[in-house]
Amino acid sequence: HTVVYDALTNDLLHYSEDKLPGAVKVCFVRLYDGSLQRKGRELDRQRALLEADGCADTTTLARIVQQRVDLERERQKLRQQLCEVL
Repeated sequence: HTVVYDALTNDLLHYSEDKLPGAVKVCFVRLYDGSLQRKGRELDRQRALLEADGCADTTTLARIVQQRVDLERERQKLRQQLCEVL
């Protein structure tokens, strides 16, 4: 929390007091989005490994695909939140 605040109140960034809450929200949304992107890449890697193995359990593959879909839905919500802030 203080790291983000310190970064946003740095003289070089020039965020006014009234803009600071929105800027903080943007930072956290982008950090969370980065986390979701990493999880998505990991799910893609797991899926590729299972498919390359040739004996992938369809239940496991379906679970991975559903998790990937859920991640993309969450990222879409985040993009909408960013549009509201910006």
